[in-house]
Amino acid sequence: MKEAPAPPRSSPKAAPPTHRSLQRLSLGGLICALLGGAARPALAGKEDAVERLVIDGNFDAAQARCERWEAWDPGEEPAVRDVCARAFWPAAQARGDRAVWAAFRQQWSGTETAARARSEEAAAALRELPPDASEALLVDLFAVYRGTESGERFSEKAAEAAIRDATSPASARAAATRWAGHPDLPALVERFPEAFLTLDVIGRRVDYQVDPPVELTGKYLPTLRWVAQSGSGESRGWDEEVARLMAEWGLPEAAVATLPVGSSEPALPVCWVSDQPAGWQAGVELSVGKGRLFQAVPWDDGCGPDNWPVFLSFKGGRVVGISLRPGHLLDLGQTRTAAGLRQTRAYLVAPPSTPLLWNGWVYERIGSAWLVTPLSGGTPWASLRGPDSSAVPLSSSLKSGPLPPGWAVSGGNAPPRVSGPPLARLPPALQDWTLVSGEVRVPPPLVREVLGLTPDRARPPRSVAPALSTDGWVRANGPVSRNPPAGATVAGIYALSDADLAQSLAAVEAVGLPRSSIELLDGWRADLDGDGVSERILRAVVDGSGAVIVVDPLTEAMEKPDQARVFIIETPRVRADARLADTPFTFRKGDFVYLAWGGQEVRGATQRSYFVEVLRSDGAGFVVDDLDLP
Repeated sequence: MKEAPAPPRSSPKAAPPTHRSLQRLSLGGLICALLGGAARPALAGKEDAVERLVIDGNFDAAQARCERWEAWDPGEEPAVRDVCARAFWPAAQARGDRAVWAAFRQQWSGTETAARARSEEAAAALRELPPDASEALLVDLFAVYRGTESGERFSEKAAEAAIRDATSPASARAAATRWAGHPDLPALVERFPEAFLTLDVIGRRVDYQVDPPVELTGKYLPTLRWVAQSGSGESRGWDEEVARLMAEWGLPEAAVATLPVGSSEPALPVCWVSDQPAGWQAGVELSVGKGRLFQAVPWDDGCGPDNWPVFLSFKGGRVVGISLRPGHLLDLGQTRTAAGLRQTRAYLVAPPSTPLLWNGWVYERIGSAWLVTPLSGGTPWASLRGPDSSAVPLSSSLKSGPLPPGWAVSGGNAPPRVSGPPLARLPPALQDWTLVSGEVRVPPPLVREVLGLTPDRARPPRSVAPALSTDGWVRANGPVSRNPPAGATVAGIYALSDADLAQSLAAVEAVGLPRSSIELLDGWRADLDGDGVSERILRAVVDGSGAVIVVDPLTEAMEKPDQARVFIIETPRVRADARLADTPFTFRKGDFVYLAWGGQEVRGATQRSYFVEVLRSDGAGFVVDDLDLP
């Protein structure tokens, strides 16, 4: 800042003003009056004379002498000028504004007292600052008063002004660059998060960067959350929003209450929802104080508005069929296999309850037991163990969403068929997509993902043991040999003890098959599904027809009936020509263990037919293959 110009000197003949008149003048006027004084007297003893008066506090007398001598004149002796400057210090201090100190410094320039006055002038300038002083003004003042006690405050205030006056992301970044390290910069990040923060989202992993670097701690420590943002910019936690939407789409309150919410990562899928307003989207929100930075994220794979649908068929207010992809069909009313043989459902006579979906299985209460059908379409089983409260009733309360563009369901009285653009591009063998007859509904992507009604569920949880062909079996002039077929090795099999038999039959009776309906033929132990727990395999006649009952313990001890799954599969060739088929044997082929037995049937006086039955894992349960051998 420029110093005040020296006041003009008046005629040397003008009489100097009295001390009393000086007290009525401003300091600027006082300086002008003093500079118009009479001719200078001799200087001998001047310094000592004024020094004594200043020490005694007699500033009026000291000032009068200095006025008479025109001690402000730069030509005066430096020692005299300095002591006279000290004599006028109280008068300047009494006024104390910046203009007075600027005039004082100019009048007594070159003295130690004038140098000291620079600090007073800086302090006065700091006091007189307007509240909205600009960064540019404060930078100039800092340059003028650098090195004084108050000077550094101008630099601090310049940074504060830059932060206060930032009106755009660009000006905020510029201010942070100019004033790097300032403690108030986090507040600037809070106001303009988009100017400083960037998000990198890869799957469910989120990283963020702060550039230009600003240390964010305490209340400004960044926090991340996955959100659903409305068109108006309002955000809600993603999991909480999904739970709310699920209730609107027909999930019961008990099931919604079990949905996981509140984690740092979304526990629930990030999917499109058809009935949301324009602008509704999923994303990640990074918060710094009250500042929010939102970044939209793409929908999860297979979870957008254009992805393949899945279908539910309803009758009487309950689901009777589920189809998750071409070639997949889960018929909840089916009691027989494709070969026309009965399976577990057909042996349990009580009417089933409304299906419940839980963890990829469909549960139906039948009497005191549960019939469990895997979504993969594998062999159903019976169990005393049911789902927990998070199970979702597959009833008419589940609402339907729109089909993706170009898709259609048709069929009239015949089983409905699905058509759509992606199907037309598949090989002909894969284009056939039929549904169970009934009212067909399409769960929206978000609903189907939360419920687990996804195409990948059409695959069993474990690998399926491949079906075997009729080739490779050893048969020498009669039934098949109890040796493994070509390419297989011997695996372990053990006869069940009486205790094991009793325990297994207790589990079968507990799920609703009366003991009186069972004629037990034999029982064996073998681990066919590779879970480390041996299945109990009972060959029997049930209601006059051969059957294999597989009791699959959940624990090796199987201390209670509810610790097992029970599969009942009709296999007429357990007995052939009124006698028990051959003793079973096990073998390993590839990664899988199979149990098989052979037999023969009389076709005439000299004709015999030979067969082998193979029990294997279908990835979720067990299936029997019936092979006629050449």
